[in-house]
Amino acid sequence: MDADVVIAGAGPTGLMLACELRLAGVRPVVLERLTEPAGLSKALALVGRSVDSLDYRGLLERFQARAAVAIPDAAHFALIPLDLGKLGDLGLRGVFIQQAATEEILRGHAHELGVEIRAGCELTALHQDTADMNVQFDGPQGRGFAERDHKTSCSGTCTRSQAVTTPRTWNQKSWPTTSAASTRGCADCGVGLQSRDTDQAPEQSLNMEMNR
Repeated sequence: MDADVVIAGAGPTGLMLACELRLAGVRPVVLERLTEPAGLSKALALVGRSVDSLDYRGLLERFQARAAVAIPDAAHFALIPLDLGKLGDLGLRGVFIQQAATEEILRGHAHELGVEIRAGCELTALHQDTADMNVQFDGPQGRGFAERDHKTSCSGTCTRSQAVTTPRTWNQKSWPTTSAASTRGCADCGVGLQSRDTDQAPEQSLNMEMNR
């Protein structure tokens, strides 16, 4: 594997990190467990410094073009209502955009920069000593290995790669947890619109986000 840094997970964080490393002259490779994008969204907005970073890199217009709606005057933190009008002119910006669209834009940016993204490759083991790291992964071509100085996990779900790379589950150690006080769900829905004058559905569809 001809890369300086191995990144596990082709979500927004992993893709943006790979792009930033490539701009700095580093050769990253991104390992993604899924063979193709899932098309699902675990987040629906970008706010604050995330927006500033995209603007700095000249990418913000791409996201604004795909935004679902404009940022409202109200928001929440952990379901606690926040009145953004009280913040004054702090330059706080946001973009309501599905995570699936965010990943699509960042994948395109990564390809423009020549970032290598390996789909269908799951990180299965990580061994580290004082000198370097040995990464083991399973992919379409079978099992692979890589020896690198740097490795980072950008997996947002509990995968086998996360089980060996994050402090919370390091060496399968149990950590104390508490039950959630509330739960929320998010869904990406495609709605086919039927014309009243014809039995044929139009080519366009309506993408919706729902919280429950």
